[in-house]
Amino acid sequence: MRALALAALTLPMAALSQEPEMAGEMNPLATLEWKAGPGSFNVARRASIELPEGYDYLDAANTTRLMEMMENPTSGQEYYAGPADMRWFSVFEYDDTVHIEDNEYPAPDVGPDFLVDLANHGQHALELLEE
Repeated sequence: MRALALAALTLPMAALSQEPEMAGEMNPLATLEWKAGPGSFNVARRASIELPEGYDYLDAANTTRLMEMMENPTSGQEYYAGPADMRWFSVFEYDDTVHIEDNEYPAPDVGPDFLVDLANHGQHALELLEE
């Protein structure tokens, strides 16, 4: 029974491999605009992710199409990154609710403790930096 459950869980990813043809039909993944690592790839024009060789990236439009193919919910703002064999993947989404520009505050003042404070107390943490 365990083997059947595992096969059922892995079947959708195997069915959506990046190979161009599947039993004489065009693979839907081949229609996506994959970018291969190594390289630096943008996330919402505000951040970037470095990917090594053997990893792939999709922009927001292509990630949305992939998530729809997989019947996963999507906001339309996600970016895909993962190994080329798709054994797992990550989805990134940028939220500028509390974005701090690199030049806005000195780097030493923006450490892990500050980020925890910022997450817990929002604008109050920024006001503390100005003091």
